[in-house]
Formats: sequence, C-alpha cells, structure tokens
Amino acid sequence: MISLEVKKLVKEEATLKVYVNTDDNTEKLEELEPEGQILADSDGKAFVYLLADKEGFAHLRFPEQVWSDLSVERKSTPPVKLQLGQNEAVELPEFWNELNSLLENIQGNSNYGPEMVEAVETIFELDME
Repeated sequence: MISLEVKKLVKEEATLKVYVNTDDNTEKLEELEPEGQILADSDGKAFVYLLADKEGFAHLRFPEQVWSDLSVERKSTPPVKLQLGQNEAVELPEFWNELNSLLENIQGNSNYGPEMVEAVETIFELDME
C-alpha cells in the first residue's frame, strides 16, 4: 500500500492544489484513481482520502498541519486536485462532501478520541450544539 502525506495546499486559479513529497515511482502514482471517500485516522490525527489501482488502495493523508488551510478553503469549496510532479493534476471527487460529512460525524463524538475531536472542533470552528 502506498501512503502519501500532504505537505502543502496551494490555491491556484480557483483550484486547491494538493502537493505531496514522494520518492515513489511517479508512473506508479499516475495509475491511482480517486475513490471519492475520506476516512479519519484518529491516532495519527489525519484525514485519509482513498485512491486505488488494480493492486489495492493508497492513502492520501491530510495531517493536522494542513487542516487550517482546509478550514479556510472549505467556505468556498474549490475543486481539489492532487498534483504529482509536473504532470496534470487529478481531481479528487466528492472531497468537500466527504470532508463535511466526516466533520459532522467527529463533532462531539468521543469515539474519535478527545485529542482528535478537540483539534477538529477548534481548527474547523465547529460550534457545539
């Protein structure tokens, strides 16, 4: 399984570009297809967007360090694209819908652990009801 960690998010021409550092073979990465699903890694305090190829899944990990950028961009929901090297960027479908659903699920939910819940509620400015 391939795990890619997001290093930075950059707003370019009304698109949110996702940049990762990788030593993996770029050709192998180009075979990955977005799955349109985001999971939570509460232990690692990260959101994980799923990608897949014929061999299995790959994880695109959004660590807590980039959450404040996501929080800002969440208000305007620009298309989110994964940029791999100089190649064309790949759009991540359902990104904002999945993220918003996950945030709603995490809010006030102790199953995710107190550190994850507190970080999500604070950074994404979720109001407790």
